[in-house]
Amino acid sequence: MPRTPPVACQYCGSSNTVRNGFHKPTGSQKVTCKDCGRHSRTAYQHRAYCASITTRIDHYQDAGISVRQTARLIKIGAATVHRTKRKLADEYRKRIETPYPIPQNVTHVIAWSGGKDSSALVIWALQHLPTDRTRFVFCDTGWESPLTYQFIEEVNHRLLGGKLIVLKSKRYSSVLDLAEQKRRFPSTKARFCTEQLKIIPMMEWILVLRNE
Repeated sequence: MPRTPPVACQYCGSSNTVRNGFHKPTGSQKVTCKDCGRHSRTAYQHRAYCASITTRIDHYQDAGISVRQTARLIKIGAATVHRTKRKLADEYRKRIETPYPIPQNVTHVIAWSGGKDSSALVIWALQHLPTDRTRFVFCDTGWESPLTYQFIEEVNHRLLGGKLIVLKSKRYSSVLDLAEQKRRFPSTKARFCTEQLKIIPMMEWILVLRNE
């Protein structure tokens, strides 16, 4: 009799899983992953327990979409979205607090916007990462506050030794130029400014860096 193929883990995608019987109300197969240690089922009675739904909630949270709007998009309860977001926050907090070995043989790229969070990352990188294999990059949107530009120049001069890499879009000169060509300003539902003025210039620069 042919062996039944293993069921892939819904969280990490590993095939190193074991079957743990069936869920009585739905009859779906219960699976335990030996790699990540998480439990899952092949089918869920409540969609909110599916790993893909959790991934979508996490994605919408990063995009700044509210709890109620996320619930309407995924078609689940707002309380479930709020509870899932709290679980994700606890998991991220544990990952941050858990020390991990920092690889020394790779090039570390620190994207700095001039804000408080990315500035804290710059300070952390200066304290923990090798200086010869760390690159600090600022994607200029052409529409930052004069105080932001002044702060960036001061930090670049005092802490980074003038090694800050400034990237700009090859297609758009600023946010205003982008808005004129798109005939609209960006919003929470259409964040094309981040893609065009930050993500694409960063990806183009990284591709050039890899070929060096």
